Amino acid sequence: MKKILVVLVAVFLFMWVSASWGENKESAEQKDKVTSEDVMQKAKETGETTKQYAEQKKREYQQKMEDELRKFDKKLDAMKEKAVELKGDAKSKFDRTMNELRKKRQAAAREMEELKAKSGKAWEDLKAKTDETVQDLKEAYDRAVSRFR
Repeated sequence: MKKILVVLVAVFLFMWVSASWGENKESAEQKDKVTSEDVMQKAKETGETTKQYAEQKKREYQQKMEDELRKFDKKLDAMKEKAVELKGDAKSKFDRTMNELRKKRQAAAREMEELKAKSGKAWEDLKAKTDETVQDLKEAYDRAVSRFR
């Protein structure tokens, strides 16, 4: 009788372990399956993350350019202070140069305002143009400083 009881317990134990193992196997298989909904969700998350990253880069660029323009304004102010003593032809040349620099500065500021309203490809295109405009402004300033030293 004890032998039968031990055999029955062993059979039930074996059946229970087998059934549990089968359920775990099915659960693991279900976890490994990727559905179209999973793909759509990941694609949506990726798109949102990409958009957030692009917006962050846009804000960083705008801040950097605004800082550049503020620095440039300070340089122009310092240049004006040094030029107070100029007379005659030197004063006329300086005034023309300052007008040229102000126009370039205004162009850069307009492009910065346009840039704020753009996104995607249009933003990238205008960003490149703004970079060129600011670079032109810096070079014009450097030329002016070297002329009026």
